[in-house]
Amino acid sequence: MVNWTDGDHRIALVGVSDSAVTPMTGLEFHSRSVVDPPVIMAPESGSWSGPRPVFKGTVQPGVGKVVALSGGRWVGEADVAPGGGWRYRLPHEWWPGEHSVDFIAVQAGMLSASARHTFRVLAVPPSNWLRQAPAGWQQCAPAGMQCRHIEDMRPKGTLQLLE
Repeated sequence: MVNWTDGDHRIALVGVSDSAVTPMTGLEFHSRSVVDPPVIMAPESGSWSGPRPVFKGTVQPGVGKVVALSGGRWVGEADVAPGGGWRYRLPHEWWPGEHSVDFIAVQAGMLSASARHTFRVLAVPPSNWLRQAPAGWQQCAPAGMQCRHIEDMRPKGTLQLLE
């Protein structure tokens, strides 16, 4: 086993059999002992997002996967595109409030330090009267008309959703 130093390397290769030796050829490669953490570009750190944010970012060349951890637990992973970009969306909604996710780059069995990303979710809490509406938006009145089921459930004195 060889522990390659960081940087560019070139090795010479030949094939040997009982009766011959092949012409020499070379192989060039770049070795790293440290993987840089992912860069998270979206959503912007500390920003508000909906309950299903899409995380996007970049990693250094050679990284194949980005792993997402929340509270120290694995919540998912994203494959890295050839250009170094990656994107991840949790398969379910985040609860309203502030959350932190740690992203780790994985390259050839090496892990980067984590890149912590904090974001805030603006969502309707499960206990809110809007979430308890008996009908879905598909059953609402045509555009421009009031949805009867929302109007009937709205507590007296509350404003319209966009007021």
